[in-house]
Amino acid sequence: MRLLLASQSATRRRMLEAAGIRFEIVAPALDEEQAKAGLIAAGFEPRDLAEMLAEMKAKSVAGDDALVIGADQILELDDGAMLSKPATRDDYTYERHVRWMRDWLIALDLTKITLFCQDWGGLIGLRLVAAFPDRFARLVIANTGLPIGTGFSEGFNAWLAFSQNVPHFPAGAIVNGGVIRDLTPAEIAAYDAPFPDESYKEGARQFPTLVPVTPDHPVWDSFFRIDEEKLQIPGIYGPPIQYLGIFEDNDPTKRLMVIANWNNDIGDAWQWSDEGFLPIDLTNEAYQLGVNYVMYALTH
Repeated sequence: MRLLLASQSATRRRMLEAAGIRFEIVAPALDEEQAKAGLIAAGFEPRDLAEMLAEMKAKSVAGDDALVIGADQILELDDGAMLSKPATRDDYTYERHVRWMRDWLIALDLTKITLFCQDWGGLIGLRLVAAFPDRFARLVIANTGLPIGTGFSEGFNAWLAFSQNVPHFPAGAIVNGGVIRDLTPAEIAAYDAPFPDESYKEGARQFPTLVPVTPDHPVWDSFFRIDEEKLQIPGIYGPPIQYLGIFEDNDPTKRLMVIANWNNDIGDAWQWSDEGFLPIDLTNEAYQLGVNYVMYALTH
């Protein structure tokens, strides 16, 4: 009897191959997103939803002489929210990944953590350290950081352009280009294995665009549009100028509660605006910052 896998999941394929099982892959003839939306609207709970989707996939490829494996997975959080694997580029956001990791950390109630973070492990992991400092015992920070929207290097700019414009995203070759020895063809193939085709690479392409390289918050557009150049003036005390915020529940996706202008005393620009303490243009920029702060507070 033939064994059919009604799934294009690379992970499920590798599990069966590792078990030494002979099988064939047949793509299910099912609009999974439409089916899922209908089942959710009908009130299916996460466990029943996953089982029904698996059954529907299996039935869509079933034959008289075959045993069919259908599978699906749904992750249910403690608050009842359901998560499934991101499917489109819009599913991949910086804040969403931070929130997923935060919920995971709380659910497992981890403490005395040693965090080793590299690349996006820092952008996400260090956010957790800031939110839950008492849970972490020590940090090992490699090639990573917490960008605050103050620009980027030419190297990163080249990587960003490449990741968005290359027709075929070569995952294995990219890893090979960042190691101190040449990977073997088998090793490169292993890095390529999770991505059978370009549709599996949405996250890999999207992540470079999520690095905060420019200022981006509603407070900079609440009345006047204040771009990155304007954020560096009036600059009374010289660079570097930073804007530091405290957010509701320590969550940057929520309301900005406090903002501090570090190395940039806009109050002096207001106080002495009629004395020629600063050029008129710089004083006007300081007033625009103040107006935006007030309008954001009134509307949020």
